[in-house]
Amino acid sequence: DAAATRIQARYRGHHLRQAQEREYNAASKLQARYRGFASRKASKEARRRRDEQLSYEKASREREYRMKQREEQKAMLLDLPAGEVEDWQARQEQVAATTVQAGWKRHKARKDFGAER
Repeated sequence: DAAATRIQARYRGHHLRQAQEREYNAASKLQARYRGFASRKASKEARRRRDEQLSYEKASREREYRMKQREEQKAMLLDLPAGEVEDWQARQEQVAATTVQAGWKRHKARKDFGAER
């Protein structure tokens, strides 16, 4: 009877240790998955913030460049005689009209191509 009790005690201990190991492994796996999730989320957020910062810096550089061009243009126009200013303005209007026409043609071509499909 004592031998049977010892066998039962060992079996119960063995069974309990196996159950505890399964629980430990399950908890470890759950923690690892959460850490991976949190890491990916943090990485994605950092990448989004970096991209946003780069976009802002690019827009700022472009704005500064346009402002510099306008200042140079203003200085150039102040140095030109009145007749040449009118010629310059006419050329600028021609360039603007060409740009608008090209944009319209692109739009129309895309629309027509989409209608053919």
